[in-house]
Amino acid sequence: MPTARGRKTRITTVLISMKSSHPSRADGGNKIDMRPTRAVEQWNSRTARSSFYCSTVSCSTFSRGARGFTLLELMVVLIIIMVMVTAVVPNLDMLSPKYSLRAGAREIAATIESIRSQSVLIGKTFSIVYDLEEQQYWILMPQELDEYGEPTDNEREIAGRKRDLPAGVEIVEVVSADNDSHKGAEVQFDFSPFGNTGSHVVVVQYGEEEDMRIWVRINALLGFTTFHYEEVGFVEYEAEEDDEFYGQEEEPPQGQ
Repeated sequence: MPTARGRKTRITTVLISMKSSHPSRADGGNKIDMRPTRAVEQWNSRTARSSFYCSTVSCSTFSRGARGFTLLELMVVLIIIMVMVTAVVPNLDMLSPKYSLRAGAREIAATIESIRSQSVLIGKTFSIVYDLEEQQYWILMPQELDEYGEPTDNEREIAGRKRDLPAGVEIVEVVSADNDSHKGAEVQFDFSPFGNTGSHVVVVQYGEEEDMRIWVRINALLGFTTFHYEEVGFVEYEAEEDDEFYGQEEEPPQGQ
């Protein structure tokens, strides 16, 4: 395929040869006018520009652009946009301490709901461990059983990975169902399939501001997880002793 320079040379030669077949009237046909015509100059200019563009940018780019975008190209662009939106939207919670605190409380609640559901589904006890010193929490898989169905002494495996709270959010206190407060080291809560264990309260705080706290209360028996902005706990039910009954022997009926 001839190049742009080859086309330019050939066209110029053809046009000059055509002029040479018609001698100029001014010199009686003895002198040939070698000056290119205006049409030749315009063609040469367009050819030079085309050659420059094709040398700097692939000519296939212009031809593809003229055809528009394919469906595959549009789908790739949409996928890239979706990935960027997915990465940016969750980080909007971190723009404000209030939103970061709420995000941390929601993460803990979602983890608890997952543990409770799995425990009921497979009929085994899962556990959650809070490490208030390292500010992490994780899930423990059910205890392994031996061939006789008895729990083994093997260390329980961690389900997934140890989880961290959002930046600036800390677990400052964990309160058990009997209202015992835990503010250091590790504390573990077991979730049985029957819902009779696992209730507790997790207190999360942003930074050193005590007014930026959320109490996450987990009721394992009812399966409810609620959020509070003031201190909450569990109601203690104490049996009232009847002095007239306890400590005294029941007298037999008269006549016996």
